[in-house]
Amino acid sequence: IKMIKKVIYIIAGTIITLFALFLGVSAILEHKPAPQEEAIHYPALKPLAENNIPDSLKIMTWNIGYAGLGENMTFFMDGGKDVRDSRERTLENLHHIIETIRTENPDIVLLQEVDINSKRTYHINQAQILQQEFPHYHIYFAPNLKSWFIPTPIKEPIGETHSGVAIMTRHKADSAIRHQYPSKFPWPVSMFNLKRCLLTAHFTLPGGRELLVGNTHCSAFDDGSMRKQETEFLYTLLKSRNGSSFIIGGDWNQYPEGYTPSDKELNDKNFVVQPLPSDSLKKIGRFIYDPSLHTARYNDKPYHPEHSTRTLIDYFFHSDDITAQEVRTLDLEFRHSDHHPVVTTVSLQK
Repeated sequence: IKMIKKVIYIIAGTIITLFALFLGVSAILEHKPAPQEEAIHYPALKPLAENNIPDSLKIMTWNIGYAGLGENMTFFMDGGKDVRDSRERTLENLHHIIETIRTENPDIVLLQEVDINSKRTYHINQAQILQQEFPHYHIYFAPNLKSWFIPTPIKEPIGETHSGVAIMTRHKADSAIRHQYPSKFPWPVSMFNLKRCLLTAHFTLPGGRELLVGNTHCSAFDDGSMRKQETEFLYTLLKSRNGSSFIIGGDWNQYPEGYTPSDKELNDKNFVVQPLPSDSLKKIGRFIYDPSLHTARYNDKPYHPEHSTRTLIDYFFHSDDITAQEVRTLDLEFRHSDHHPVVTTVSLQK
């Protein structure tokens, strides 16, 4: 009996030591972004000779789901069972995402969940591939998930992950800044979880007026309080830039005013969509979305047009001096991402 107890103590001590070592290494290697950082720039390989911003811009926002969440996939955090798709299907999804962008031919593209060095996408640098496929575009990238090793799920850990948001633009920005959102998960979960951010690209319009283009990807698996902090941060930032024109797009993980969520959306045990607290933001701008189509699906099961839960969380917010000429959601039946792209055309003339 004494020998058995001794063995148990040794095993328990070893486990505790290894766990403490794992936490220590994770603390040392934790990604700790500054409040503001310059974005990573993938310069245009064939830049346009003329860099002036036109009076009208076509802008697309799309959460591409790291090209790993096609209609065949589930996701373990949404109640599914999958962690990653095959390398072949990931590359196929990325190919179709690229072809959709090429067909729409937008001036600016706001992408969420772009992987540049992640186990789940076989360490494919998606930003670099986009740079090669779209040589006339500058690409600005900001990480919001950077971990040396994510230990969940236990049986098949996500592992190394380096992912973020990107702005693709034909016109070189004067500057591109990553703004750290104040929201944060408690320790030690924070070491392995997303550190959400707003990525902004700044342009000078004819006459000297500034245009701020922003890409946001708000929190998802919280009680709504983190999403509220992020929205308040956005309001404060935009209000402080009085006189600047702006348009913000992205995956808000919150539904806009005027949209009525279903009971399934509000009662899902894994992801509960929240209303966007828009009272402050409405003082300085307007929201635009396409009410005719959902923009995202729940990943508890493979996509089925009749049985899958869907919601509307991808849209734009712009200053009052910008006029939205149209906004539409592309119905791609979630074949290559768990989100649909949303496209708007805006006029910058006052």
